[in-house]
Amino acid sequence: MNDEVLLNKIAIVERCIKRVRDEYVGYEQELADNHTKQDSILLNLYPRRLDFRQGVKSMSNRSLYIINEDCEWAKTTQYKIQSRRVIVTAGPTQEPIDPVRFLTNHSSGKMGYAIARAAVEAGNEVILISGPVAIAAPDNVQLINVTTAKQMYAAVMAVIDNCDIFIATAAVADYTPKQVSQHKIKKREEQVTLELQKTPDILAAVAALTNSPFTVGFAAETENLIANAQAKLVKKKLDMVIANRVGPDQGFNSDKNAVTILRHNYSPLKLPLMPKLELAREIIAIVNNLLK
Repeated sequence: MNDEVLLNKIAIVERCIKRVRDEYVGYEQELADNHTKQDSILLNLYPRRLDFRQGVKSMSNRSLYIINEDCEWAKTTQYKIQSRRVIVTAGPTQEPIDPVRFLTNHSSGKMGYAIARAAVEAGNEVILISGPVAIAAPDNVQLINVTTAKQMYAAVMAVIDNCDIFIATAAVADYTPKQVSQHKIKKREEQVTLELQKTPDILAAVAALTNSPFTVGFAAETENLIANAQAKLVKKKLDMVIANRVGPDQGFNSDKNAVTILRHNYSPLKLPLMPKLELAREIIAIVNNLLK
């Protein structure tokens, strides 16, 4: 484990201190002499000093343990973050009508990119499959760019083997034009009929795999938020659905979001409006805690 990877793992401690961050004025780091030859690091977090003390221990599978004395986020004395293979989809898709026009939606990709960054911070191997967006990919992710829903489906299925966690934040088009004109469609008629056909259901396909990963879907809704998200959870046989209401101050194109997390046989968990990166860190922490 080199210094860059080590420091990247330390970034997860930010979640533990975010509620009292203003009280911290500095930090000191004591790297163990032989940490580059080890698989794991033990971090002791001393609140109100931001004092990270690392010691090399004999742990397996590149696990990161955080011993925390005063942290609302980590409810247990010892919290294990295990490196996993995570696939995240993000952004919109664009379904061509002709060479100059396409069907799409308002997704900016911000939530998906935040999820990918948070997953990397947690020490995971992350593949980010993204539709067309105007933001830069997080560091240390494998980025796969696609345009259409069909391309995103193919990209997901090409890398899904040995995936531990699949998080589908992409706003994939449900329908695509049945026929794509080879030339620009001219304005001639008062009305034009556009025939559409269904696109592949990526989320349902992943959840239906024999050895499916822990599968998380997003449900962006304008009405009946919980009912619609619950129906999606059941119909597609997902492990978790993250429901968010689309509005002027949250959801698409916003830097903030508020969500409700649904799982089978559990009460909904509400996370209040907050910056998307902060929310992403909370979501990754919850998923990791469920799989530990």
